[in-house]
Amino acid sequence: MILPPRVDAVILGAGFVALALARELASRGQDVAVFSAPVSGAGRPSGLVNAQARRTTDPEALNEIALFSRHLFAGFVEELEEVAGFSCDFDVHGAIALARTGDEEVALDRALDWQRARGLSFELLSADETHAREPLAEAQAAALFPDEGTVDPGRLRAGLLAAARDEGVRVFAETPVLELLTEAGRASGVRTLAGPLHAPFVVNAFGASAALSGLAGAPALPLRLHRSLRIELAAPQGLPRTVLARGMKLVPRRDGTVTLLGDPSEVRDASLRPGAGEVARLLDAASAALPSLARWPLAIPDALSARLHLGAPDDLPLLGETETAGYFLATAFRDDTVLLAPAASLLLADLVTRQAPAIAMNPFSPARFNL
Repeated sequence: MILPPRVDAVILGAGFVALALARELASRGQDVAVFSAPVSGAGRPSGLVNAQARRTTDPEALNEIALFSRHLFAGFVEELEEVAGFSCDFDVHGAIALARTGDEEVALDRALDWQRARGLSFELLSADETHAREPLAEAQAAALFPDEGTVDPGRLRAGLLAAARDEGVRVFAETPVLELLTEAGRASGVRTLAGPLHAPFVVNAFGASAALSGLAGAPALPLRLHRSLRIELAAPQGLPRTVLARGMKLVPRRDGTVTLLGDPSEVRDASLRPGAGEVARLLDAASAALPSLARWPLAIPDALSARLHLGAPDDLPLLGETETAGYFLATAFRDDTVLLAPAASLLLADLVTRQAPAIAMNPFSPARFNL
């Protein structure tokens, strides 16, 4: 493979944020090269576009960027579909978060305080109201979020790849990047197995592979590895919306299947093989919230998989320029990489092209970890 001698920007990684950023930069007249990650987590992301339907209290800055990204999502997908010529299966069908005990009801109510302060749309439901809206569920109370959605992650990535190439992005698949090149204290490109490629800007968007790639010359990232399990089920009665309960999420798909996701848990290595106990706990949590789920058949093949996520110690993404001028990070999105792709790509493109971002970027800066 022959590399060009120079481009305007190099992006390491070919995930959702990486491809969205490549397309955004190319649309601004930049010559962009993308290198796919040498190692990546197996399985597929959830495809949840959920800025509100969360059962825990997240940092305010994460709420801010999540809402901004959800606001962008419909237009973002519409542009991709126009270029790609196929649907990304984006649906706004809402989500419901269940509370099965008094303690869970209190925790859910507290997690809604920031939404009350902003005047966001949601509805609190009693046990009877919950059953009326979601007959399959058993819960003491619930919160209903009408503006949440889902997208097919496979179709979304294919749309991003088509749109990036349409903008002239050069995509180098399976070309290992060995080293970050620097000159006079700033990034000057990368050295790959196919040779050097010079660029004034390099963005590390390797995702889960960022912690595993061993990129020479890059600062060590203060990241945490998380893993979530994914089980594909065929729902005979279907689900009208995403369902969240303690320990799990159920995500409906257009083909009638339902994706059962476990809450991410911290892991010490990159193993993706789930234990039987993990699978049993996930199925127990789902069956407790929706008892009929125990009778749903598995959707074969690939009914069970797992996926690695990266999270920073403060649960905020790493998004911005490092102490090495011209070297940027776009990683640690936990399991929100699909949701945050529109906003993260737009904001980082503003930083790379030295424009003022639409929201404050200091909370996401790598400088908070002295990077």
